[in-house]
Order: sequence, then C-alpha cells, then structure tokens
Amino acid sequence: MSNAAHLDNCQFISTKLQTTLQPFFHEIEIASGHPSTAIPLSLTPEQLALTAAFYTPNLPRKIVIPSSDFSDISTFLEQVRLWTSFRNANEKWHIISDSLTEQEQEGIVHTETSNAYRHLLTQTPNHHFIISPGALDTPLPDPDSYMNNHISFTIGETSKLQDIVTRLVDRGYTRHTTSLEQASFRVRGESIDIHPPTTQHHFTVTLHGSTLEK
Repeated sequence: MSNAAHLDNCQFISTKLQTTLQPFFHEIEIASGHPSTAIPLSLTPEQLALTAAFYTPNLPRKIVIPSSDFSDISTFLEQVRLWTSFRNANEKWHIISDSLTEQEQEGIVHTETSNAYRHLLTQTPNHHFIISPGALDTPLPDPDSYMNNHISFTIGETSKLQDIVTRLVDRGYTRHTTSLEQASFRVRGESIDIHPPTTQHHFTVTLHGSTLEK
C-alpha cells in the first residue's frame, strides 16, 4: 500500500470513528450543560477509551474516572494512548491510582505517579488523566508546597544557570567540584551534573545561553 493510500485509509477510519462516536459526544455535550461536575456515561471500556481519545472539547484537560468494575485500568490507559496516537494528537495521558508516598511528596523519588500528580497540580495543558475510583478519596497535596519540593526540567525552557544552582541548594543538594555522590551536583561550563539522593546514576542538564538544550 502506498503512503497516500495508507493516509487515505487512516483518514477514512478516523472519520468513521468520529461518526460512530458522535452520539456519545452529544450525550456529553448535553450533560455538560448541567451544574454537576461529573458527567456519567454508560459505556463499555472500549467505547470509553475511544471517547476519551477522540472527544476534543475546548478545555485544557480531560479527566476520566472509570467505574469500579474495570478489571485492568492500566490496560485501559494503554487503549486511550493508542487511540490518541492514532489521531496524531499532541496529548499525554496519565493514570492516578495510588496516593503519593512520603518520598514522592518530598521530591526524593520521581515516579510515573509523581509525574502524573505534578501535571495535575500544575494544570499542564494537553495532559489528561485517568483516575481510579479508589484514588478519589485521597486528598491532593497542596500545589505550592508540593512543587517547592520538586525540581523538573523541560527542554526549551528558559532558566539561568545560577537559578538552577540555587534551586538545587535550596533542596538540600551539595555542590561538588570533582566526584559526585548522592544528593550532590557539579557545574561544568554550561552543564550541570545532578545525582539524585535515591539513585545510583546522575543525569546532566545542559544550557545553551539561558535555554535548556538537553
């Protein structure tokens, strides 16, 4: 099959799915006009995965709470991610099924769960969430205190080298000039080697001027 034929086939499937899902989208639009913050939908896991991926409201994020009889919420997440990639959409889906551990809250350990909470608390656009019913009873951390305990870097962000050094020192990291040990860092030109307190390896942040390059 040629690339053009492949693209046409994908477009046909996408259009077909949009048409098939339109009744569910209509149900959501009707429900969203009511004051309730939650919109109940009677869908199978497969239908809900498609709806979550293809429904594109003018909102910065989507939150899906599957019913308690979902047997495997991780498989459901992969289905949503698969259909989202099929749309070639610039969207990220996260799962929240557990509360944060003390180490995660303090920023000592970075996990998929802590990453999901970070995007939820900072309301990062185009980051969406699947939250298990059991996690609804877990109180969210205070956004300001939680983010103050974490250091995150994004390629392309603007930051001065000295500002990064200050952030590390404020969070208990020790500056070294030669060898590295846990909970320490060293500066090499426009690069900073950072060794987190709970890992055996370090990572490097490189700036180009005031822009984080890698």
